[in-house]
Amino acid sequence: NYVYVSQRYLTDYRVKEKDIIGKHHYEVFPDLPEKWRKVHQKALRGIVSKADEDKYIRDDGSIDWTRWECRPWYEANGSIGGIIVYTEVINEQKRKEEEIKKLNQRLKILIESIQQLSAVQSLEKVQDIVVKSARKLIGADGATLVFRENDHCYYMNEDAIQPLWKGKRFPVNECISGWVMQNKKSVVIEDIYSDERILREVYNPTFIKSLAMVPVNINEPIGVIGNYWKKKHTPTETEMQLLQTLADAAARAIENINLYAELEDRVKQRTEQLQAVNKELETFTYSVSHDLKAPLRGIDGYSKLLLDEYGDSLDEDAAHFIKTIRSSTLQMNQLIEDLLSYSRLERSHFKQEKIALKSFVKTLVSNFGEEIKKCGVQVKINIPEVDIVTDSTGLSIALRNFMENAIKFTCKSRNPEIEIGFDENPDYWIMSVKDNGVGFDMKYHERIFEIFQRLHRAEDFPGTGIGLAMVAKALQRMNGKAWAESKPGHGSTFFIELPKIKTI
Repeated sequence: NYVYVSQRYLTDYRVKEKDIIGKHHYEVFPDLPEKWRKVHQKALRGIVSKADEDKYIRDDGSIDWTRWECRPWYEANGSIGGIIVYTEVINEQKRKEEEIKKLNQRLKILIESIQQLSAVQSLEKVQDIVVKSARKLIGADGATLVFRENDHCYYMNEDAIQPLWKGKRFPVNECISGWVMQNKKSVVIEDIYSDERILREVYNPTFIKSLAMVPVNINEPIGVIGNYWKKKHTPTETEMQLLQTLADAAARAIENINLYAELEDRVKQRTEQLQAVNKELETFTYSVSHDLKAPLRGIDGYSKLLLDEYGDSLDEDAAHFIKTIRSSTLQMNQLIEDLLSYSRLERSHFKQEKIALKSFVKTLVSNFGEEIKKCGVQVKINIPEVDIVTDSTGLSIALRNFMENAIKFTCKSRNPEIEIGFDENPDYWIMSVKDNGVGFDMKYHERIFEIFQRLHRAEDFPGTGIGLAMVAKALQRMNGKAWAESKPGHGSTFFIELPKIKTI
């Protein structure tokens, strides 16, 4: 039987002291669930039971959350005289825990939304993310995204339990979204029909009873996010802050998209300009080179005729002059041929094809048989039986120019050697042409791959200064690169690197 109850107990369980003192617990609470009877019986056997969080359903169906402990109390002689039940209604604590749990869930939604907005590149995607996130973020029955178009509010997108105004426009001065943008602040209306800013004829056909709106870009609003409820509802200050944070993120996303589009347009315009200039340059180079060959053939032909017909009657100086003219003509012709090749390279379309590399290199080297024999060059081909996928024309241009240079710059060496090597890593194939020729100073490394750049006099080592420029151009179009390593008097090694392509 009850011998004592606290005032808190009387309050929590809605009973009066006079109605329970002296009475048995089961008389006061005749419908007590069986689990409690078992708890009491355990206490009478000396067993302590407790719970930090338990649901208590009252007679009227309402629910209280309680923390309780049930333990025996003892007589002076040590025997169990009864039980003591400590209880505490923790509804407020439970409410706060639920609020924290709900806030964490909403923060998760907000963070995910911001992450998505930071990555999107289209306004359509922004609209979709914003309306869906806004509705979930504070548990609304509908959400809209509204943008300002001159003197109108354009309801661009929505996510709601029933259709609202997607695709419609309303005058800025006549709708609540316009008010938010003009006043640069959010609004909460618990009862829309008691607010004079609401156009009743617009809202009457809808489910909406309450609304909340926040501006997109609060300093200079470009739009509004609206949330709506079918029952009267007032969002908390925290919920409005979450919604405003989403609106700020949307503003930044839209700003980034506009900036990206502007930059893309600039890049496109610049690319088109560069393509036009390059095309003009290619056409000019080809035309000039082609047109120069006609008078050059005349100079060469007449100088040869002059030498053949009147060579015996010319003095030594005159004969030397004519030979110099012919030599210069041949050099000029080679320069024009190289310019034409460079121009054709600019216009060519590279293709991917499977190449048996060792066989390819052997064939290429055999084309230099006469020069190799003349200079006494020893050529080593250290290439495995491997297939690569690349453009055969571009590869041929690169290796042919490397070989030409290697032969030219080793020809006067005591024991001329050229070694063609191969290496690879997970991403690239690498080929090299190494010689023991004159070499060069590495401070000129970048210069040698530019057109018309030479490090030696034409009298010492003939050439036009276009070969390595063609290599660089070819490798650029093949998404590869070319470089060299050298030291004066110790030869040079030229490399090409090509990206691995597994399929054709």
